[in-house]
Amino acid sequence: MARCSVLYFILLSALINKGQACFCDHYPWTQWTSCSKTCNSGTQSRHRQIVVDKYYQENFCEQICSKQETRECNWQRCPINCLLGDFGPWSDCDPCVEKQSKVRSVLRPSQFGGQPCTEPLVAFQPCIPSKLC
Repeated sequence: MARCSVLYFILLSALINKGQACFCDHYPWTQWTSCSKTCNSGTQSRHRQIVVDKYYQENFCEQICSKQETRECNWQRCPINCLLGDFGPWSDCDPCVEKQSKVRSVLRPSQFGGQPCTEPLVAFQPCIPSKLC
């Protein structure tokens, strides 16, 4: 890789010393492409609109001008919605309140602007106790 860099530098120096170097802005860029992702770091690119004309050939534009650029985009984190587990089994009937309950847990809390957990973690229902209070 270093050898390539040295050769490139020598070629570029020789061209500049001869007064021959491509003015790359002579060939405009296309618009940036759409980002490859809506979040979590995508990429987009653009290409130089090259016309292989006399100027391009005589000024070594092929060797000097980059033909494509790439950049990162949409580096913000993707929203993560809350995820609740399934309810467990119903508890025994509480004779003092004549109710039983079942519980579930949060498997994944919301993050980065995702939908929060809005459903209850505990459910109750009336029951007929088998024991006295």
